[in-house]
Amino acid sequence: MPSTQSLRPVSLHAHAVNGFQPAALENLIHHLDGMAYRGRHDPERHMQFVSRGCLALCGYSAAQLTASSGGWMGVIHKDDRQAVAEALASSLRGNGRFALQYRIRTAGGQLRHVRESGVASPDGDGMVLEGFVMDVTSQQRTIRALAQAEMRYRTIFEHAQEGIFQSSKTGRYLAANPALARLYGYASPEELILNLSDISCQLYVEAGRREEFLRLMETAGEVVNFESEVYRKDGQRIWISENAHVVSSEHGRFLYYEGTVQDISERKHYQQQLEMQANFDALTGLPTAPCCTTG
Repeated sequence: MPSTQSLRPVSLHAHAVNGFQPAALENLIHHLDGMAYRGRHDPERHMQFVSRGCLALCGYSAAQLTASSGGWMGVIHKDDRQAVAEALASSLRGNGRFALQYRIRTAGGQLRHVRESGVASPDGDGMVLEGFVMDVTSQQRTIRALAQAEMRYRTIFEHAQEGIFQSSKTGRYLAANPALARLYGYASPEELILNLSDISCQLYVEAGRREEFLRLMETAGEVVNFESEVYRKDGQRIWISENAHVVSSEHGRFLYYEGTVQDISERKHYQQQLEMQANFDALTGLPTAPCCTTG
């Protein structure tokens, strides 16, 4: 933000500032992407000077804003005026500097989000405010879109029927959903994360299974239908199938593994029964031997 000195109308300057001539300063102020201003600290916030950026910001010309009986408060959305007045008053009881965020209604009726920052200083019997107002509508839309996306993801994460996890290379769960906690016999995701602190030793029945998971992640960046026998909290064994992938930062730095887990115990038991029937005599329980002929 420009210094508050440079925000004063050029007529207040009779000399060059830091090598800039008044005409150069005026040109700079009027080409800022936003509205520089100076105004009275009264209930309506009447403007004494505004830069030409006001037209793009709110649809009103500098002449309209400085002549308006409603002042800048008349441009601020009616539902935000009280909060703005209270926030400004609170800031001015401190060091005189303020930073506000609120909505305005443009001359064309559009709703925009703006950010204002500035400083108050004595001026005769009253106070003047000098500052800068910029449009942050697009940033607010982005923030809302991200919040909505996060909410949708959280809803899916919390209510999914299959287990969902994030884990570290060192073998700790960083996140788990309720379905995964139930699958492994824990009362909550928090209990799972707290107690299942070494996936390699505490989860997999077969030694080296976690190492195989890590090897596949290192070479392929993912595992698909990775079947393993694991221990539940109560010691019961179940079979699971994992689909997971590596999550990295935009700069390629490893962040965590993320994936899903399904209980495939019923299918594994059915397969084992089929294998038993194929390899053992149903009456004697003895292994079936292939027929052989003698020559």
